[in-house]
Amino acid sequence: METRSKNSMYPWNEPLLERLAALKDQDILPHAIALSSREGWGGLELLKGVCNLLLGLEPNTETSNQASGNHLWIAPDGAVIKIDQVRSAIEFAYKTSQTDNYKVIAISQGHLLNVNAANAMLKIVEEPPTGTIIVLETAKWTSLPATLRSRFHRFTPNFSIERAKTWLTGLGVDLSDQQFAEIGHAPLEAQNYASMSFSVFLGKLNERKVSEIVDEVLAIDSLAWLGNWYRFILGRIAIKNEQLDSNKLFDFCDELIFSRKEIEFSNSANKRLLIERLVLMWKNQNLSGLITAG
Repeated sequence: METRSKNSMYPWNEPLLERLAALKDQDILPHAIALSSREGWGGLELLKGVCNLLLGLEPNTETSNQASGNHLWIAPDGAVIKIDQVRSAIEFAYKTSQTDNYKVIAISQGHLLNVNAANAMLKIVEEPPTGTIIVLETAKWTSLPATLRSRFHRFTPNFSIERAKTWLTGLGVDLSDQQFAEIGHAPLEAQNYASMSFSVFLGKLNERKVSEIVDEVLAIDSLAWLGNWYRFILGRIAIKNEQLDSNKLFDFCDELIFSRKEIEFSNSANKRLLIERLVLMWKNQNLSGLITAG
């Protein structure tokens, strides 16, 4: 979950918001805008900021929980965005606007449109009513169907690692380059490095019960934590000098990716069972060669 900044926009997102503001002033905004962010870089806040800009609202207005005649917010219902939600958006788009501002349809985590919803979305993207703008936010641009990607104008923030580290330093968060890389260079996750980093969990494996570790993981962003586990492995491989059992390592990585996708996309996934299986597999396959570097 993203931690909201004290300001209305994270510093790395501000140039993009300024660019869209200039396009609005020139009245040349595209009718289908894709905000292509990354996990842990404030894509949700960027979407809110763009909605406020287009609707002529104050920068700090919370648009994600407000409905009006000119604004509709669509977020995943469970693990996906469903076709009924898109049908509601189509109906909303063709209603008469109540003000002179744009009519805005905001789609959070657009990569979670299911197949039927994505196909239905094509109708409104290809034939939008005058004055209607669709703003789709996603951290997984390539997961969108090619037919949709080709119809959206993609806008990407400036993912400046240096700017992110400067922002973190201002918050009193000081990470080494290796620590920041392990967290995926995601500044919002870096604020919670102690709970999100897999390195921190290494010291707990032999001191805590597996069930206690799993409880702790389930209390945080388990998807992001699993991704950090994967980055930890790759980071240790990069700096390791001794030979490792590659078959065991790759088998584990495959299981890690599978479990992460199950948790993200399946409504029926048993997160506890999947994470517990990963922790036990890590211990039983004796992959301790990854723990100490050099």
